[in-house]
Amino acid sequence: PILIAAKRSETLKQRIRLDTDKLVIDGKPYSADNINSIPEAFSLRKHCQIESDKRVVFFGRHSPFSNHHPCKFKVAGKMYNCGEQFLMSEMALLFEDTEIADQIMQCESPVKMIALGHLVNNFKQEVWEAQAADIVQAGLREKFRQNNSLLRSLLQTGTKELVEGNGRGGFWGSNLSVSDSSTIDSVYQGGNNLGKILMRIRANLKS
Repeated sequence: PILIAAKRSETLKQRIRLDTDKLVIDGKPYSADNINSIPEAFSLRKHCQIESDKRVVFFGRHSPFSNHHPCKFKVAGKMYNCGEQFLMSEMALLFEDTEIADQIMQCESPVKMIALGHLVNNFKQEVWEAQAADIVQAGLREKFRQNNSLLRSLLQTGTKELVEGNGRGGFWGSNLSVSDSSTIDSVYQGGNNLGKILMRIRANLKS
């Protein structure tokens, strides 16, 4: 996606090429290990993350803070391909729906994982919301602890408030939008529990 986006720009496309499994930008190779440190002009994060002096609002798979961001990490010996897979499979297991949990673990698409999550038997929203933050924090802590480039991105936010701007609010996010930078520091609606979890993880991993 980075290469495709850069090819649309007359200035950027001269500076980037693909070499086997690595992007080469301005002569420097980038792989999965350091892709989050690419020059800002090439970063896809600018489409899904806005920042002010006090706050970072994010939404979309190209933000390292999104649960849809592709990355591998292990929890209790089990490998996950993104934060959403951990969230949805753990939700299914909480309600003892091992069949749906297994299907989620076979998924590559976060959208399909969410769709499967809606099929969990005996699901009770109030039960999930009472335990979700602690469950998800345990998994996302490993996501950042096991991926140095993602950890650097998280720590680089300093003490800024992290807010998921899904535009709807709800339990996990807020009604802010990454497409409207004029509202970035506005009072928002929504629980923003994903942002709160990330800030707790950031404080925990600073040491």
